Amino acid sequence: MINGDDMFIKQLELVGFKSFAEKTTVNFSDGMTCIVGPNGCGKSNIGEAIRWVFGEQSAKKLRGSSMDDFIFNGTNQRKPLNRAEVTITLNNENNILPSEYNDVTVKRRVFSDGQSEYFINNQKCRLKDVRNLITDTGIGISAYSFIEQGMISEILSSDPTERRRIFEEAAGVMKYRVRKKETMKKLTDTEENVDRLKDIIYEVKRQRSSLEKQVEKAKKYKKLEKKLKSKEIIHFKIKTKKLEDKINKKEKVMEGIEDKISNFNTQITKLKANMEDKQLVFIDKEENLKDIENSIYNKKLKMEKKKSELDNLINQREFWKNEIKTLKEEIKNLKQVNEEIETKISSFESKIKKLEFQKDGQEDKISEKLDKVETKKEKLKKAEENYEEKVSILLDFMKDRSKLRTAINNNISEINNYKKRNESLTNSNKKIENSLKERKNELKNSKNNLKDMKNKLDELQKELKENRNKLKEKNDSLESLIEKKQTKENNLKNIEAKLSSIEMLEKKMEGLNRGTKNILKNKDKFDIDGILADYINVDDGFERIFENLLSEYIQILIPNNFNFEKLKSFVNDRKNGEKFIYYSKNEENEQNIHEDSILNYCKIENKKLKGLLYNLLGNVIYKKEYKRKYLKDGYTLVLEDGTIYHPNGLIIYADLANQGMSIIERKSLKEKYREKIEDLNKRIKKSSIEVNRKKEKVDKIKNENEKFKNKITDKEKQISDLKKDIGYLKKEIDRLKEELSINEKEIEINMKEIKQLKKDKKETEEELKNLNKKQEVNDSEKKELQSEINKLKKEIDDENNELSSLKDKYSDIKNELNSAKKDLNHLQTRKENNINRIDDKTNKVEEDKEKIANSMKREEDLKKNINNLVNEIDKKEKEKVQLNEKVKTIKEEVAEINEKIENIRKKLEDEQMKIRKSEVEYTKLTDELQNLNEYIYGKYDVTESYIENLTVPEEYDFEKYKKQIESLKSKIKSLGNINMSAIDEYEELNERYDFLISQKEDLDESKEKLEKALDKIENISEEKFIDTFYKIKNNFKEIFPELFNGGKADISLILDEDEDVLNSGIDVNVKPPGKRLQNINLLSGGEKALSAIALLFSIFKVKPAPFCVLDEIDAPLDDTNVSRFINLLSDFTDTTQFIIITHNKYTIESADSLYGVTMEEPGVSSLVSVSIKEFEQDRS
Repeated sequence: MINGDDMFIKQLELVGFKSFAEKTTVNFSDGMTCIVGPNGCGKSNIGEAIRWVFGEQSAKKLRGSSMDDFIFNGTNQRKPLNRAEVTITLNNENNILPSEYNDVTVKRRVFSDGQSEYFINNQKCRLKDVRNLITDTGIGISAYSFIEQGMISEILSSDPTERRRIFEEAAGVMKYRVRKKETMKKLTDTEENVDRLKDIIYEVKRQRSSLEKQVEKAKKYKKLEKKLKSKEIIHFKIKTKKLEDKINKKEKVMEGIEDKISNFNTQITKLKANMEDKQLVFIDKEENLKDIENSIYNKKLKMEKKKSELDNLINQREFWKNEIKTLKEEIKNLKQVNEEIETKISSFESKIKKLEFQKDGQEDKISEKLDKVETKKEKLKKAEENYEEKVSILLDFMKDRSKLRTAINNNISEINNYKKRNESLTNSNKKIENSLKERKNELKNSKNNLKDMKNKLDELQKELKENRNKLKEKNDSLESLIEKKQTKENNLKNIEAKLSSIEMLEKKMEGLNRGTKNILKNKDKFDIDGILADYINVDDGFERIFENLLSEYIQILIPNNFNFEKLKSFVNDRKNGEKFIYYSKNEENEQNIHEDSILNYCKIENKKLKGLLYNLLGNVIYKKEYKRKYLKDGYTLVLEDGTIYHPNGLIIYADLANQGMSIIERKSLKEKYREKIEDLNKRIKKSSIEVNRKKEKVDKIKNENEKFKNKITDKEKQISDLKKDIGYLKKEIDRLKEELSINEKEIEINMKEIKQLKKDKKETEEELKNLNKKQEVNDSEKKELQSEINKLKKEIDDENNELSSLKDKYSDIKNELNSAKKDLNHLQTRKENNINRIDDKTNKVEEDKEKIANSMKREEDLKKNINNLVNEIDKKEKEKVQLNEKVKTIKEEVAEINEKIENIRKKLEDEQMKIRKSEVEYTKLTDELQNLNEYIYGKYDVTESYIENLTVPEEYDFEKYKKQIESLKSKIKSLGNINMSAIDEYEELNERYDFLISQKEDLDESKEKLEKALDKIENISEEKFIDTFYKIKNNFKEIFPELFNGGKADISLILDEDEDVLNSGIDVNVKPPGKRLQNINLLSGGEKALSAIALLFSIFKVKPAPFCVLDEIDAPLDDTNVSRFINLLSDFTDTTQFIIITHNKYTIESADSLYGVTMEEPGVSSLVSVSIKEFEQDRS
């Protein structure tokens, strides 16, 4: 039997599974359990349920077409169910399964839509979790723990590579095969990632090279800009210094006031602290007062408790006095009862002596009768021994006759078997000859196919080469397009940066005077539309000329409604010496202009402002060269280089080329940049479309290449398969020829065996006739002995009847004696009990007297305690009165401190008024400083620390600084377009490049680790597999002769060219006794079954499965082989629990437990537990 610590199935529960419509529970014990029943009753469904619950996914293997076939489909009386459920409980006390539980429950549930659910110990899980639970335990769905009749032939006739599956399960390498598959997938993914990274690294490296020149130019620009900024900010630093001095003086005045405020606050704080102390004392005293009151209350409570105890003590004392009186009365009564008992004891002792005398006389009579019976029994025994000897002779005759008859039947059976075998071999030879012809045709076709495949492979390789050349051309074209697109994108970034810079200048109102700037900041408040520059559009190249002519008039404020006084008041209130120019007219005023007027080079849409512009520039003539005549006519002349000649002789010159960007120029450039951005976006979009089209073409060619590669791989595989087929067909032809020869020789041998068997049969029949004559003599002697035995038995029965009568009388005397002794013992026990009770009651009287004495002492103690508590309460009441007086005094002191705090607060408020006035003045100064800082920081985007660290030269020369600034501007201009984002892009690319290199190194390292892991898995798997294979090989050599009563068997590895053990096939060769070593496919059905059983149990011996389900595998076996099969099973019941589905009577008789499956209701299976003893009785 299975050890209690081994794993086995404890219980199986089916609900709605196949024909089991109702909940059915099967409780399994260890050893062998048989499931029996008529065909079609559903007994095989129990074995299939066990396989299904462990995750079987093939419906076909469980005699279904889909998973919903396993749900009860209904009958004429029952409706179909919508789900099936199977639950199996395994004993796991030795932790074979990776679970901490002693019992592991696995459940599978399937619904009508085909969806399955899995549970382990009622926790929902995945199929993978169930498979991981049972991997390498020998109970997997593809392991050798589920063996059905069809598997017997499958194990022997399947492909040698497929046959190795059960060997791997026994070797425990299934988990390594899974791990190998996972590792190979990771390795493939890693290699693909490395290839992708290489492409990305190449592209990043190319982009980095193209940015290097732009980075160098941008760094140079930054360096020049830094110098320019430093020089332009120095004179602002000097202005801010004076303003900061005024602020510092104001801060000192405010500090004096703040000191006074701080002093007053300190006084208030001290007074509040003093008040807090007083309040803490007040709280403390109140707490003390509460403590005293609580103490008084507790003492009064304690005193009441003592008084109550005193009353109880007096009552208890009275109770004890009454109890003593009652106990003395009971003692007196018990002594009287004992005197009566003494009298009865004396009477019973006399009766017992008389009965013992009668008992001794009866015993003598019984002894005399027993001696007579024994003498007759001796005679009977001798007669029976002689009879048994005759019976034994009869049994020997029967055994010998049975052996002879069996030998005759065996001879007949073997003669018939040899005849059938010869018929089978003759038919087999015909089939082999047909197969041989077919294989030769197949070989010829395979060779022709191989030649065609090679030609097609050459064509595909040629097409792939042509496509690769096309791909190179397309890639070169794509790279060119990407480069052009990148150039456009860089141009776009440069223009967007310039536009952003202009928009930033406009936002800061760069170039406007302070007054105009402050008004425009509040233009909605003053209903201002803008300035004159916002409304005029100047022709290209004339921006700086117009700005030079208009000068500060370019900043004329254009209102919606007249509000000059409001603006004037706003500027005056600021007191910063600000100014503004205001246009007060609001009427259209068109004038005729000169044909050479400068106004011909600008446009203004607002008719009301055309008059304003005419008033400002209506008398200005534009010419490339100087023309004096215009001056004589009173016109002002402006030349191409910006020189202005006034008719009054005044000449104004400005170096327009080196001036900063004007307000009008900003506006013009902004429009141009926006147009360029729009144009570049369109061109970039177009380039993107072209790039995408090219990429699509490249991808298309790549996909075609992949298809060619796949086709080439397929063709190469097909060629390889054809070569294998050709090799296999050649071997198969040789094998068939050899098989044909072996069969012909076996037919010849069988004919000789038939002749010998007929001769043996005739000799055995003669021997049987002689044995029948001897049996007739023995039967006559046996009959005489039977008569003598019957006579002796009757005489012994008569003597026994008389003996029984004597024994009955003896029993009556003995019972009466025992009863008297029992009554005597009872009286003696009562007497002893009464004596004990008297002693107990006497002791109780003494205890009560002692308690009375103790209570008197306790009464005195309680009275003293009560008096002490009264004195303590009086003392606490006096303390309470004193503490109330102290609390009142503290309240008065707190009120006095509050009054002082209020007086100081009034002084504090006066000083706070002063500080608020100083803060207003301080704010005006800081606002002025802030405006200046906003101007500086807004224009140059610098930090405070930058200005502080900037050193002002000791000899500050404005003109010298101006020339240096102009020189720096000229150098910056000469640099041309600058891509400022190039530095960041270059750094980002560098970081990305380093990151990608690091990633590639990590992937290379991972690849190396995965390759090592793969080698390790293969080495462990190979070592385990080889070790297990040779153990199974040796077991097969031992078990096969035991089952066949002789013969030989062997298994061998079929290695390929690479000698890969892990992918090798396994070949099985057997030689039944009296036959040559031959191919296993030529064996009879019984021989195949027995060979497969030998192989399976050879595997069991290496790694026993905890349990094994055998479904009618004994069906092909005759009675002799079934007996050998059962003996083999019994060798494994110590380690394996067997569940056998069978019809065979001998297999059923050997079972430890038995279940029957019936269909009392058509289409619905039910389970019946059958007793083995009842089953055997029914058979007999």
